[in-house]
Amino acid sequence: MSGMEHLFDTRPDRPGYRLQRLEVFNWGTFDSSKGNIYRFEPDGRTSLLVGHNGSGKSTLVDALLTLLVDGKTRNYNVAAGAKKTERTTKSYIKGAYDRTTDATGTSANVTVYLRPEGNQLTALSAVFHDEQQNKTFTLTQILFMKSDGSDDRVFAFADEAFELKQVLKGLHKSDQVIEHLKQLGYQTTRAYVEYHSWLVKRTRMQAKAIDVFNQMVAVKDIYNLNSFIRAHMLESYNWNDKINQLLSHFNDLKVAHEELVRAQKAEELLLPVQKIGEKYAQKTSEFSDQEAQLLAAESFIPMKQIEVYGPELEIQEANLNRQQSRITSLKEQLEQVRETIRSLKNEIDQAGGDRLKEIPRLIQLAEKDREHKKPGISPLL
Repeated sequence: MSGMEHLFDTRPDRPGYRLQRLEVFNWGTFDSSKGNIYRFEPDGRTSLLVGHNGSGKSTLVDALLTLLVDGKTRNYNVAAGAKKTERTTKSYIKGAYDRTTDATGTSANVTVYLRPEGNQLTALSAVFHDEQQNKTFTLTQILFMKSDGSDDRVFAFADEAFELKQVLKGLHKSDQVIEHLKQLGYQTTRAYVEYHSWLVKRTRMQAKAIDVFNQMVAVKDIYNLNSFIRAHMLESYNWNDKINQLLSHFNDLKVAHEELVRAQKAEELLLPVQKIGEKYAQKTSEFSDQEAQLLAAESFIPMKQIEVYGPELEIQEANLNRQQSRITSLKEQLEQVRETIRSLKNEIDQAGGDRLKEIPRLIQLAEKDREHKKPGISPLL
């Protein structure tokens, strides 16, 4: 089996997001005055919508167009041969179904409406499902007439399947629409651009896809495939301008390439200089660090000396204080001893001090006399 055959075998039967259900409420001739909701369910399959003229085939297609295509480019009922201005969003909201003359008979071709007042809500909803990813989303629009007679709408997007009956339950006024849809889990906006961005983000379809779809539904008959593709799928374009732009762009690219080559060669030449510069910057940084350390050393060394000598100085100062206290104490004691000696001397002087002073001399004379009186030694005459 070839790789291409294998690719087709593994492809799901219905790839991508496909329409599961389309629902309309008060849309065109699908009148919901009694509360009924009209539903079309292709269930993700290719479907053929058939019916008599005026049965509502184009009305359903236009409902899908309204949900997908911007109102500025939308082609209502062109496939049925209608003129572009024949059907509008306003005519669908009011339920246009016929044309007649007025009561006086003076004005012909007057549009007849099922809901001429246009004071009700119109709702469209489509559910899409991707079987391969098992993901679903719902597009919903609530349309209504404003007091000035123009039409308005709220765009809504949800990452799940909703039915119109649950969406419309309890919803009666246009000013309740946004809050009501948000409570159900919808994202809401009044701008088609934001609504379209949600759709593109979920489906990842190309921007051209909506335009092609809008053109496809406007085709009534296909007699020539080339003409069909050229008329409805290809845009007319001034190719001379495009070619000139491409040539100019090519020249710009050529010049840019030459500049890139030149810059690459310059880079190769400057690479050794860059390496030397990086080495120089590194050495300069190291030199600056060393110089800063040297300047810091002038204050660092005295700080370290204080840090080292400080505790010892405190010890020696404490010892000095103790020795000074001891010296002071000894001086006081010495002074007391001296005072005692002076007192004793005074007392001696008062108690016959002269006689006591003679005692040493008398002792010496007695000792000499004793020596003379020793045996064997005659006294001198």
